[in-house]
Amino acid sequence: MSVRSRQWVDSSMKCRNSIALFFLGAAVIASPGPAQAQSYTTGEFEGTSVKSNEAIPVGPFIFSPALQLAWQDRDNIFFTPDNEVQDQLILAKARLLFEVPVYESYFRFSYTPQFRDYKDYELDDKWQHFFDTAAAFEFSSGLTLNLAYSYIIGNLETREVDPGGEL
Repeated sequence: MSVRSRQWVDSSMKCRNSIALFFLGAAVIASPGPAQAQSYTTGEFEGTSVKSNEAIPVGPFIFSPALQLAWQDRDNIFFTPDNEVQDQLILAKARLLFEVPVYESYFRFSYTPQFRDYKDYELDDKWQHFFDTAAAFEFSSGLTLNLAYSYIIGNLETREVDPGGEL
C-alpha cells in the first residue's frame, strides 16, 4: 500500500469515527425512556449456531445474543492462489447485538468476539474482535438515511476488508 493511499485510509477512518460518534450520540439523545419493543431475527452464521428468534428487552435496548461453534477442514486456509496450506480449524463466535428502535428508525451496535485455532498452523493471536454499528432513519418526508460502520481487530481478516483479493 502506498503512502498516499495509507494517508487517505487514515483520514477516511477519522472521518468515519467522527460520523459514527455523532450518530451514536444522536440516537441516545433521541431515544425515548420506554421504547417500543420490536423483534429482530438474529443474523445467520456459518456452521452450527445456537440462536433465538426472540429478542430480550433490556431497558430502551433490544438484546439479541447468538453463538456459533464450527469445525472446518480447509484446503486453502489463507485463500491464496500460490501458497495453499491445508489445515483443520475450530471456530467459536459469540455475537452480542443491541438495538434501539425509535418509531420506524433504529440504531444497532454489535460486538462479536471470535476464537480461531488451527490443528497444525500456530497463530500468534487466536482472538479476533468485530464491532459493527448501523442506523436507519426514516423521516416524514419519505427520506431514508442508512448508515453502517465496521471495525475489525484481527490478523487473518483480510477477506472481510478485501473480499476480492485486490490488495
